[in-house]
Amino acid sequence: MIDNKQLKLSSLLSLASVLFVVLVVGCGAPLEQDKLTLDDLRTAEKLLSFLNLAQDALDDGRYNAALTHIDSAELYGQHLAGVHYFRGLILDQLNRFDDSEMAYSEALRLSPSFQGAWFNMGNNALSLDQFNKALVNYTNELKEHPRSEVYEKIAITHANLYESEETMENVLEALKLDSLYAPAYVLLGRIYRDEGKIEDALKNLRKAHKLDPENYEYVYELGALLFRSGSIEESINYLSSARQNMQWHYGSHYNLGQALVQMGRDREGRQFLVRADSLQELESLTARFLQRTRERPENQADWGNLANIFRRMGKLSEATKAYKIALSLGPNDIELRNTVAYLSLVTGDTTGAVWHYRRLLEEDNTKVDTWFNLGIIQVSRGEFGAARRSWENVLRLAPEDSTTSQFLRKLPKSTFLEILE
Repeated sequence: MIDNKQLKLSSLLSLASVLFVVLVVGCGAPLEQDKLTLDDLRTAEKLLSFLNLAQDALDDGRYNAALTHIDSAELYGQHLAGVHYFRGLILDQLNRFDDSEMAYSEALRLSPSFQGAWFNMGNNALSLDQFNKALVNYTNELKEHPRSEVYEKIAITHANLYESEETMENVLEALKLDSLYAPAYVLLGRIYRDEGKIEDALKNLRKAHKLDPENYEYVYELGALLFRSGSIEESINYLSSARQNMQWHYGSHYNLGQALVQMGRDREGRQFLVRADSLQELESLTARFLQRTRERPENQADWGNLANIFRRMGKLSEATKAYKIALSLGPNDIELRNTVAYLSLVTGDTTGAVWHYRRLLEEDNTKVDTWFNLGIIQVSRGEFGAARRSWENVLRLAPEDSTTSQFLRKLPKSTFLEILE
């Protein structure tokens, strides 16, 4: 899945721009009209309402609903480039790149200088290893909106084509525009590392880490190169931090294990090496199913398999997203919806968990576990009356459930933590 920098619709559209489009495109030339009519205002209000609903649905991973709301928005704003651009963003999340390209192309037809459309198409082409196409798209974006992230992507594309001079040239252009752009220093570090210029590589990786200390991929790359250069004791600090914050990361475990073994901490190091072996297999499976979801994005099984692997790795946010996409391809899959509801709860999305549990109960209101989990969430949100009703449904279906009975007895006078004791 592509990690585009998704723009909120509030940053793309303002009420003024919507009203302008409605006035000019929908009601004739501006000279023919002195002021907005009530119908203009109502149209703009409906358009913004559907766009906000689409954004909320996208944020929640309800992709079908997001597309439905964009369909409705298009009825009122078909001449607004931002509407088509936002459709492209939704389709990108589903890896439906052919469809998103049509949406972005329509946005560009309406507004040839619309920021982000060429860039996102470049990202999609890059993810499919369509490097020449990616370069064309990035170059078009650069003509209208030159910025460091575009030069960075062009550099990455040239690196994939083994064009070292062009890679370096575009990295340096990125830094000309923004001397504090951390990803460019990482790319410089990799270039110097591959050329055997270790000191120069370390200098640039340290710079990137200083600019973005919470990026643990940067922490890992610095630690791995320190280990490679013989600074084993220093490398352990960085590799330990990377492993702790990316417990699914093969390289962090492997290099940390090797470093500890070389420092004489054999038993501790071998534990990480064993874990690295299992993570290496999972990373291989992840790459395989990521590629499959790009090649056949409407295959529910591929998304489900990808989600299962993410879950085994402990990448619960990524797993939840992949499960939600699988669910969008089979909305009546009760088992899959139950998994989404549970993982939403585990990852702290209680609103999403409640939404999915309610959909499950609409299909079958005799599920004891669903009523029980819904009650737990409602208590955590301070919705005691709703929780009481949910747990009463549990006892109606399973009168012998002593745990629920105990929770209900404590509910009127207890806090959430006391109920769980």
